[in-house]
Amino acid sequence: MGIGVQGPHIPALIESEGAIDYRFRPFDTRCAGHFMKTAYELAMERLSKGSPAVKMTDAQKKEIAELESQCVAKIAERELFLKGEIVKAIDRNDAEAVEQLEKQLVSARKSLRADFEEKKEKVRQAGPQ
Repeated sequence: MGIGVQGPHIPALIESEGAIDYRFRPFDTRCAGHFMKTAYELAMERLSKGSPAVKMTDAQKKEIAELESQCVAKIAERELFLKGEIVKAIDRNDAEAVEQLEKQLVSARKSLRADFEEKKEKVRQAGPQ
């Protein structure tokens, strides 16, 4: 019996003969008994060698969580205001104003997010206290 034999017992027979049949294990990445690393795993290894993960204190984590909460609140506040203005512009049939307000909304989200990311990075860079 060899590789050409058909049936449910083939994987066991083929493995017992020292060969590996990938047809029955399409996601098995073993090579010579070792698992090969995925491209993602290799990239993460390279990344961790170049810039190892920074350990943060509980106080830093708490401060970053608070900043994130503030960011979400500011964005929501700005969205409520601008969406109200958009509704008013739609009621006036002012397509130009609607377009400008939508662009302003996108811009506001980006700038608020960038501000808070900058603040969070400062907290991360402050190091353990």
